[in-house]
Amino acid sequence: FEILAKVCKSDVSRALSIIDIIEDVQVFPHVKAFNSILSTCISQSVDPFPVWQKMKNWNIQADEMSYNLILQSCNSVETFDLALDTFEEMLRLNYLNYRSYSYFIRACVAAENYELAFWIFDEANSYGLVDKHPSIFINILKACKLASDVDRASGYIELMKKKYFIKPTATVYTTFLSVCTNAKDNKKANEIFNEMIRNRIVDVSACNELIRCRSNCGDFSGAFSVREFMNLNKIQEDIITIETLLQTCINAIQNILVSNNLDNNNNNN
Repeated sequence: FEILAKVCKSDVSRALSIIDIIEDVQVFPHVKAFNSILSTCISQSVDPFPVWQKMKNWNIQADEMSYNLILQSCNSVETFDLALDTFEEMLRLNYLNYRSYSYFIRACVAAENYELAFWIFDEANSYGLVDKHPSIFINILKACKLASDVDRASGYIELMKKKYFIKPTATVYTTFLSVCTNAKDNKKANEIFNEMIRNRIVDVSACNELIRCRSNCGDFSGAFSVREFMNLNKIQEDIITIETLLQTCINAIQNILVSNNLDNNNNNN
């Protein structure tokens, strides 16, 4: 069964057929076979929870990898309760590792529970379970985006660089820019973007987010100047660039209309 599960790793329908065979013959393999099937489901964007439920029904003892795979799949509001139950069970079994914390923080963000995400990150940091990989920082920065908390996001970036000696990637900085967009902090966004320029890691996603941030802050000319920067530095536009610039035009027009209405009202008064 373990060999079959590994062989079927790229074919989710065949992987799931192994579950039917197991049910027919009532011979239950080692948990590694189930982990392979869970992993296949996740990689092929197929719901892994029916397999997880079968494991529970058949009293298959899940291991650390099994639990982490389930946590990895809990990325919506609907699955948050399962994520919480899984995390608590892993805590009881002493199965938690840096992946567990990162996945659970992502689950908290999906459920828009940023306060719990902050608390979980602090726990991971206190236990030394923040790995030297940017993924957990990307997830916690997404929590900062929900909270529109630029100061906290800045603190995480400093922690990342000074304590864990992780060099922020373009994705990390772009996520930080999205925090600035929600918080309407154009000044901090410009600081972050300039730091990306110095580190030579500016990409189209970062440019798109800076356009969005400047537009959100009412800096419409600044938003369009990002396009000039992209052309000058030969950064290829994508469909999101066009959509974001169109939204900037809409925002600028709406801003003019609102200003004109205010002027008319003042004149009438």
